[in-house]
Amino acid sequence: MKIYCISGLGADKRVFQFLDLPKHKMVHLEWIEPEPKETLPQYALRLAEKIDKSEPYALLGLSFGGMLAIEIAKVYHPQKLFVLSSITGKKEVPLLHRFAGAIKLPEIIPAQILKTPNFLTYMAFGLETPESKAMLDDILEQTNPNFLVWALGAIFNWKNETEVQMTRIHGSKDKILPVNMKNEKYRIENGGHFAIIDRAKEFSEIINKELLEFG
Repeated sequence: MKIYCISGLGADKRVFQFLDLPKHKMVHLEWIEPEPKETLPQYALRLAEKIDKSEPYALLGLSFGGMLAIEIAKVYHPQKLFVLSSITGKKEVPLLHRFAGAIKLPEIIPAQILKTPNFLTYMAFGLETPESKAMLDDILEQTNPNFLVWALGAIFNWKNETEVQMTRIHGSKDKILPVNMKNEKYRIENGGHFAIIDRAKEFSEIINKELLEFG
């Protein structure tokens, strides 16, 4: 089965490089330029134009990509939806994020400051290895500042209240998007927001198990 993958904010397909899904074909949806004042759902549906909907497929979204995957799934109903290290709707947007959206903080702070990594960034993302830190440094360096400002505003003002069926995988120590995962089936113990890098084996095992019915 094809798995259409949407990476996190500013990130690229390298964040999925350690996933081991040998029976399935991973197709990476590359970012497109957002239109002026475009909402997250509007952007998601334009991104979905790249999906071949004539055959069964799965959607896999990481962080910001998980929110986009949810918006796509609401309209196109993939056979399987995986939401990794992400929130699922308005109720889970952290209070601080909502406040930042209300005062339009992403438009106030220079994008270059948001793109500059430091020890607090590594701590927030739960990064411990030199390799994962180097990857984040490179991802932030290559992130388009205009896209970053738009995406942060879209996240902070996301209004989704529609529940969709999904397989959710989330780290118990995610500081970027902290959610209550105590009763969730797939909780990565002590996993941070970048757990897909450091704990890829666990993510792979879960995804492969969930896709067994599709061969």
